[in-house]
Amino acid sequence: MRNAIRNMQYAGAQREALCVKRNASFWVPIAAIVVLGIVALALAQVVFGNTVALVGLGVVLAALLVKYPEVCLLLFLAAGIFKAELVTFTHINSDLTVILGGILILGIVVRILSHGIRSVIPPRRLLVPFGLLAAIMVLSALSSPESIYGREKALRFATLTGLAAFAPFAVVNSEAKLRRLLLAVIGLGLLMVVLGRATGEGLSAFGSTHIATGRIIGLGLISLLYFLLRKTPNPQPLVPSWLQRLLLLATGLVLGFGFLHSGSRGTLVAILASLAFVGLLSIGLRKGRRWALAGALLLAGLLVGVTLLAPHAVDMMNRRISYTFSGPLAVTAQARVDMASAALDMFREHPLTGTGVGGFDLVLGYGDAARGVYPHNIFLEVGAELGLAGLAATVLLIGFGLWTAVRELQRARAAPQIRAAMVVLAIATYFLANAMFSGDLNDNRLLFAALGLCAALPRIGQGGPHPNPRPPGGGGG
Repeated sequence: MRNAIRNMQYAGAQREALCVKRNASFWVPIAAIVVLGIVALALAQVVFGNTVALVGLGVVLAALLVKYPEVCLLLFLAAGIFKAELVTFTHINSDLTVILGGILILGIVVRILSHGIRSVIPPRRLLVPFGLLAAIMVLSALSSPESIYGREKALRFATLTGLAAFAPFAVVNSEAKLRRLLLAVIGLGLLMVVLGRATGEGLSAFGSTHIATGRIIGLGLISLLYFLLRKTPNPQPLVPSWLQRLLLLATGLVLGFGFLHSGSRGTLVAILASLAFVGLLSIGLRKGRRWALAGALLLAGLLVGVTLLAPHAVDMMNRRISYTFSGPLAVTAQARVDMASAALDMFREHPLTGTGVGGFDLVLGYGDAARGVYPHNIFLEVGAELGLAGLAATVLLIGFGLWTAVRELQRARAAPQIRAAMVVLAIATYFLANAMFSGDLNDNRLLFAALGLCAALPRIGQGGPHPNPRPPGGGGG
């Protein structure tokens, strides 16, 4: 009997120590990255122009990103919104997206060395349709070398967008890493709100467009809902639970203000459609229904709070929406409709092969600029340029990703697994809906990364290995 009591006490102490250790091991790296990043920026300002010092700081930051590749993944995916500012500041001539991609690959190599090659090989349901789509694009570019935009598009899709699709499966392989990724998203969204500036079109941060700004801040809102609906780890959380909730709500108000102030109509439609889809699906599957309802109430509460505290942000979004039907933006909306009609006509005329990668730009006669014109709809773009084969590969890729997330939500039993499946599915449908309004294939790199997250969900649900120490005094009683 004494042995049994001693074993129970030891097991309880082990669980408590393990919980505190996990909580600390999750927050300490985030705090270290934030502190070192601030120190690095301060030192860079002091020693601006000193190449040796800047290189040294770059090496330190690169080492941190290799250590935490899920944070590097976010910076790689979002590089387009801040690289122009950093290039001006650091005088780096190379493409920052390529640099961050190289660091991300290095982090994946480190994972291969520690866990084996099988740990980074994605499932065939993701690999096959993506490989087929990339092959079609490359062959199309080789068969029509006169398209500058087409060659650039095919190359970037096969390399950078491919890395975006497969890296999440390799580096986001546990719930702790998913949480760290979501926290980094929230942090980036806050920076965009705090450092952004108001323009005639809406809030713009780091010199990026208001659309890109709204897209990242909207992703931050989805990520924040995950933490608002998550129970505080017990026992002995580093921060009291009531203070955590208060800080999260304050963060939600800041992100909500930035999201509405961005004036991005497409991202507003995308986030509402995404959360509505996940909520209805959760109710239908009887998984996370309480969280779906709480999330809807929280979102409505944040909207009311932003309306009361910053009504000019709501006015900006309302003005942008009203201009869609009558006003300056009505011309833009009509141009989008004309592009969609042109893409449909091209698909009808060339249903099997399409007009070739980059062909939409050539057919419309825009001069084949390095940054070509596209229909602002991922399915119309692929159908017009790559025909039925490319369209089928795209539908399979997106369908398999969403199917994996829905299946994991249906199978999930524990609360962390349900929350992880809900947030990943919300992110994937958010970027899918957004891809129906803006960007070309490579601009929608975040969509393909979300599909990679969907493929990683089974591994995230399994979690990492849990230590099972042998208690003293044997196991008998």
